[in-house]
Amino acid sequence: MSSTARRRKKPACAAETASSPSRAFRLPTRTCPTASASRSAAGPTRLKLVSSEGLEREIAIAQAPYPAPAIAAERLLEVDGRKVGYIALRHFVGKAEWEFDAAAERLRAEGIEELVLDLRMNRGGRVNAAQEIASTIRGRRLEQRTFLKLIHNSRYRDLDKVVRFELDGWTSNGLSLSRVFIITSQNTCSASEALIQGLSPHMDVITVGGKSCGKPVGFVPVEYGDGVYYAITFKTVNARGEGDYYDGLTPTCLAPDDLTHELGDPEEASLKAALHYLRFSRCPISSEPAGL
Repeated sequence: MSSTARRRKKPACAAETASSPSRAFRLPTRTCPTASASRSAAGPTRLKLVSSEGLEREIAIAQAPYPAPAIAAERLLEVDGRKVGYIALRHFVGKAEWEFDAAAERLRAEGIEELVLDLRMNRGGRVNAAQEIASTIRGRRLEQRTFLKLIHNSRYRDLDKVVRFELDGWTSNGLSLSRVFIITSQNTCSASEALIQGLSPHMDVITVGGKSCGKPVGFVPVEYGDGVYYAITFKTVNARGEGDYYDGLTPTCLAPDDLTHELGDPEEASLKAALHYLRFSRCPISSEPAGL
């Protein structure tokens, strides 16, 4: 995770940049590229894909910059009469916090009472993006309270910093939720884990899925000569002083990453387990609580 600060000015195109493509790169038929690939000097790369049913098709990929929207999926669900928002977040870079805020505004307008935040594909990014998203989730009641502390070694303690909750850009109280469900996996890293840790002292955080990757550290880019170095420079702890989770964060409920359903489908295994906990305040029988 990076502690590079970024002051916000919400763009007019926020609603457009927060579009919600479906599981674009995780094909539900488990279609996989084979070793058969070719590229001509002037043309695109061509791949032959074979699905789990044995069906073959060829695609062409042109070499060009491709944007990666932060929002992978956004859904409004209804569970036992309660409106539940679902947001799958790919990363904490670029305009991630603006895209999340736009999605949160749409879901708030629909009257959501619960939120499932899917971080299973999110390998991290900027601390400030995680802080702003966490602030939106909990709302103005946490304004200026401690989200994270950035701790350096004994030679650089003067660089230590307290990152505080700050609801920037909202005229309302954000989502003002009392709890949040977060889907995790071994690819949930760095700033994603920091968001979980930073919220935990202040609200109920129910995690569902797999153990996270275990990266409670971050960096500030350092320029030297002609290069920029991204060496680890600090560790993070939350308001309770909790950190050092190098073995990853163990989820409240274990659940598989289900590739047979789209992100946001209530039948997808991890989301289904989260919705079960939402309804019954316990993990599904098939997903025993971690640590038991």
